[in-house]
Amino acid sequence: MKFWNSYKKVIWNNLGFEDLTVQGLTFWQNQLFYITLIYLIPFSTLVLIPGMYVSFLEKRWFLISSDMVAICTLLLLAFSSWPSVKVKKSLFIYLIYFLAVVLMIELGLLGPGLMYLVGGAVFTALLLPKSYWKLSIGASILVCLLYYLAQGYAWASIPENQRIELIPFLAVTLNVFFVNAIIAILLPLLLQKMEENLLLQRNLMEQLEGSNQRLDSSLKKLEFYNLSMGQLVKVTSQELQEPLRMISAFLRRIKDKYHDRLDEKGLTFIDFAMKGEQDVRDIVMRLWEFSIAEKAEWKVETIDLNALVQEILLSNKREIETYPVKIQIGKLPRINTDKDMITAIFTNLLMNAVQFSKPNQENKIEIAYTELKNELVFEFGDHGIGIEKEQIDKIFLAYKRIPIQNYKRKRIGLGLLIVKRAVEALQGEVWIESVFGKGTTVFVSLPKHIRKEDQD
Repeated sequence: MKFWNSYKKVIWNNLGFEDLTVQGLTFWQNQLFYITLIYLIPFSTLVLIPGMYVSFLEKRWFLISSDMVAICTLLLLAFSSWPSVKVKKSLFIYLIYFLAVVLMIELGLLGPGLMYLVGGAVFTALLLPKSYWKLSIGASILVCLLYYLAQGYAWASIPENQRIELIPFLAVTLNVFFVNAIIAILLPLLLQKMEENLLLQRNLMEQLEGSNQRLDSSLKKLEFYNLSMGQLVKVTSQELQEPLRMISAFLRRIKDKYHDRLDEKGLTFIDFAMKGEQDVRDIVMRLWEFSIAEKAEWKVETIDLNALVQEILLSNKREIETYPVKIQIGKLPRINTDKDMITAIFTNLLMNAVQFSKPNQENKIEIAYTELKNELVFEFGDHGIGIEKEQIDKIFLAYKRIPIQNYKRKRIGLGLLIVKRAVEALQGEVWIESVFGKGTTVFVSLPKHIRKEDQD
């Protein structure tokens, strides 16, 4: 294996590829040439030994000398830094056509020489620029013509049983011309379309990367600002809403306009980016919910928590159905409080339990309450992934990164911070009990009533 790696490294260095960062059509053509040389040299050597032995027995000296020229040329292409890779590819093509002539002269027009002609057309289309398609057709006709002249003017000792008349010769030549013309014209067109798709995907990735960098920059600014909630919402709107709208519109326009030119991987990248944009938009909405917890004026009304929970489930039905959860809700009371506040509390705790459920198994989520003398204690329990003990105190911090093994979400957002602020604003308390790997229960205690004098 060490020898093989060294062997490949020597060939790679001698080919002298220039800019490997631009992975266009030329890059892949060079890669194909490199791989071809790697495997062709040992295989050719293995075939050369018995081939030369048979040729020696049949006294085919021209074939033996041609094989030696071919193997020496391959060694020159692989193990010499001279000439340039472009010239080396051209020499490789010429070598194929040279062997086609030799095999036709030695083994007849209908022998393996025709395969080499087709191979020459294929490699011309794969390794050389599109403008070389005429070379493939012209070389094929020239090889057939050389064979006919060789037998007509006795340039080579072609046996009588391998000679061919004019009409069959023209038929073979026309078929060769037809096949090589198809290869020489259609294959470069296919490669051109592939190059366009590669360039489109690369430009798309660069644009998406730039958009993500701008988005990351906006989020860092957002975390850096230590402002009041009203100012934070204003800054968020200025910093995120406009770029998010531009990103969303840009991605949809690309997907609609170029969907027929992008492969499945390119479309998947766009879908990932659009999903990321939606996630950030959700964060902005969470900031708005956070501002509710600090609003100065409350509107106290009687809230039926059973009906409220059903409204939350209905509003988030589509997302909930994407998780393997079963939600069990006990009978909940009617309370007097601010509807926006209690809605923010219940929504974030319920959706947190849903989103941190265990994958590939049904997770039970329970909502219940206990009535004490002066307060109601609500329990939001789940059998999800749980939280490590040392991380529990950190989850009420905004955007605190929490390492959760084997789970795709790595960051707690504003949801629990919104809950904490809203509960404290309602003169209550919130705490968490959790066993990592088994589940989490969030407790929220709220006073039974908010006295009118407490709102003034």
